[in-house]
Amino acid sequence: MAVSSLAANSAGAGVDSKDANLSLFPASSGSLFAVESLLNCFARIDGRSRLILQRDAKFVAASSGVGEIIASGNCLVCERGYISAARRSHRDAFLRLLDVDDEVQTCAIPDPGTQGHLLLRASSYDETHVCLTLHGAADLVEAELPSLVEVFGLTPAEASIAESLYRGQTPHEIAGVYENSVHTIRAHIRRCYEKLGVTCREEFWHKLNAYRLA
Repeated sequence: MAVSSLAANSAGAGVDSKDANLSLFPASSGSLFAVESLLNCFARIDGRSRLILQRDAKFVAASSGVGEIIASGNCLVCERGYISAARRSHRDAFLRLLDVDDEVQTCAIPDPGTQGHLLLRASSYDETHVCLTLHGAADLVEAELPSLVEVFGLTPAEASIAESLYRGQTPHEIAGVYENSVHTIRAHIRRCYEKLGVTCREEFWHKLNAYRLA
């Protein structure tokens, strides 16, 4: 289901941007396109789809990817322009997201299609609208980091080894990939620790996790 189909579905259910009472959502298709373009821009930055709803769960706008999530019917459904959890047992938790105020609320809905979960985070836009991010948590994904050469002054070899270590490989596994001795790899890791200002793998992981882009 494309975003345009969701919008059409909402329009058919009486969801009018004139009811939105938002300067961000004036009553024009061009303005709605601009909002969805902005949501798509954010989604490209962090890899997370976004959905804007009224507090009563009426659809307002969404980034690409949301239509596919709803079309699967595994976690969310759209009925006459209203978005809800696909399973009744999770609908109360989903509706609580729409009551969010100053804090960010989180909800995890099991996804039978991936054997993981759809993670939803909600933040209040105003008294009548909520913005949600949607993030599928299933298979392991490769973390994206900025250039460790630029940020911490690592050599290209050290940066490559540091990224492998951060992503879960052991020194022995890294040595096999680079066809080097484990003693040489451990020496590289020690230099990485020194440049990052950490003393163990746990500190190393937490340090780099703060720089994770997606």
